[in-house]
Amino acid sequence: MFFSIDGGDGTGKSTQIELFCRWLGELGHTVITCRDPGSTPLGEAVREMLLHREDMAIARTSDARPRAALALESADDSSRMHDMGDRI
Repeated sequence: MFFSIDGGDGTGKSTQIELFCRWLGELGHTVITCRDPGSTPLGEAVREMLLHREDMAIARTSDARPRAALALESADDSSRMHDMGDRI
C-alpha cells in the first residue's frame, strides 16, 4: 500500500503520520516513511534551500521559485528513488 499525507505548514501532518505509522506497525505491517523534499542527504539539502534560504532566489517567497524549485524537487525525487527504491 502507498499513502500520501498532504497539507499546509503547521497542520499536523507529522503528528498524524507518526500515529498512523505506529498503528500500521502494531497491525504487523512494515512501514517506510519519507518526506518530500527530504529523506536522503540530497533531499534534506534541497528542503533546507526551499524552506529556509531566504537569501537565495529559490526560497518559497521568491518570484523565481517555480522553475528553480521544480529542478531541485526533480533532483530530490530521483535521489529518493535511487536511495530508497529497493525498499519501496
